[in-house]
Amino acid sequence: MEHLAEKMLVSYINLEIDARQQELIEDHLGYCEHCLEAYLNLMDAHSYDLNVSDHFVDNTLKEIDIKHAFHMKENQNSYQQQAKRTMTHYMLAAGLTIVLMMTGAFQSFINITDLSDMEHKPSITDQLMKQTNNIMDYIKGDNSQ
Repeated sequence: MEHLAEKMLVSYINLEIDARQQELIEDHLGYCEHCLEAYLNLMDAHSYDLNVSDHFVDNTLKEIDIKHAFHMKENQNSYQQQAKRTMTHYMLAAGLTIVLMMTGAFQSFINITDLSDMEHKPSITDQLMKQTNNIMDYIKGDNSQ
């Protein structure tokens, strides 16, 4: 098995090779432990240019705080709007209930289902059975002739 040259690995690290060569090197690093170890050692030794201003951390934290405060305010406004909508729905439902109670709509429902009226009327099931029996008797009468 042929190993990758150190110069090739350095070029790979510095992104100085084309996409096809990068793909070949990545494939090779996937199965060759020796080259992978050499690559990792080169990565550890590779110096990165990290020129960051002295105030970078402070500016970044301030930016995060500003965005966080903005999102918290948005969430709070959204919660308040949802609470207002919910309260409006409850008030509307309570008002409609009171109006229906005062007009007697609920009382008419109670009158419809009053048991004293139901005792004198046959049930729907009894009516269906009676109709079914009549139809069956009619069919038997037609078939016997």
